[in-house]
Amino acid sequence: MSDVSQDESKAADEIVLLDWQISRYCSPAIDLVYFIFICTSGLMRANHYDELVEIYYESLRKFLTLLGGDAETQFPFSVLKDHLTKLGKFGIIMAALAIPMLTTKNEELPDMDYMAENMGKDPKVINEMMAQMAASNKNYEERMRASVLDAISYGYL
Repeated sequence: MSDVSQDESKAADEIVLLDWQISRYCSPAIDLVYFIFICTSGLMRANHYDELVEIYYESLRKFLTLLGGDAETQFPFSVLKDHLTKLGKFGIIMAALAIPMLTTKNEELPDMDYMAENMGKDPKVINEMMAQMAASNKNYEERMRASVLDAISYGYL
């Protein structure tokens, strides 16, 4: 058994959080469009879209190199851009599902337990609750409109 106190003088240089919630084997473009449409506003995308894509690719390139790979042969930037165009629809689909929840006040969120218990009995339950969240939510309308317009301008739709 090792003495933990011997390692106390070594502080961590960084902390990395991993989210395995929706992990899957797919193109990195899927994660990027998910991030772009769920976590950014239209204004952010207007000012930084190209920069976000480039930062993402540079991080991916460095990670592949660290693992002994070669991004230029395994996944060049041109392939990422092609995948963004082909798979960008995923970002809009996820935005349509997530933005209502993200823009609704906590006290106005639907009862998720009720939804989980009843959507098998009546599939309309989830549609009605999502529509209810979006109906009177100006923030939702603005974010969704900007997301769809941006997806069109990027050639995703």
